Amino acid sequence: MREFQAAPLGRARARHYLYSWPVFILLLAALALSAKAALRAAAGLKESEETKRLSAEKFSALEVRQKALAAAIEHLRTKEGEEDEIRRKFRVRRPEEGLIILIEDEEPQSIRPRRRGFWRRLTEFFSRD
Repeated sequence: MREFQAAPLGRARARHYLYSWPVFILLLAALALSAKAALRAAAGLKESEETKRLSAEKFSALEVRQKALAAAIEHLRTKEGEEDEIRRKFRVRRPEEGLIILIEDEEPQSIRPRRRGFWRRLTEFFSRD
């Protein structure tokens, strides 16, 4: 009978140590470290999703650019494409063609004539030859 009663005392002592304050604080620390690691993993997942989204956008932009460049290359492989590019870069013409170059003024002139004062008109009137 004593052996039967001795066993619970050992269990009680183990239970007493497991439910003590130091073990409780140690378990809380382990829980806090686990929570911190989980939050870091969640932040890393969010960052990797953002990076994936940006990479997909860049990829689609590069695909569009590739298609545009392929179309430009195909245009340049034709006789008209070569001629257009040579004309654009070197400003040349064929002998049977004319060439007009338009140069814009830096400052456009006003449409309304400038108003002159009385004395200016009077001096201009008498200074005419």
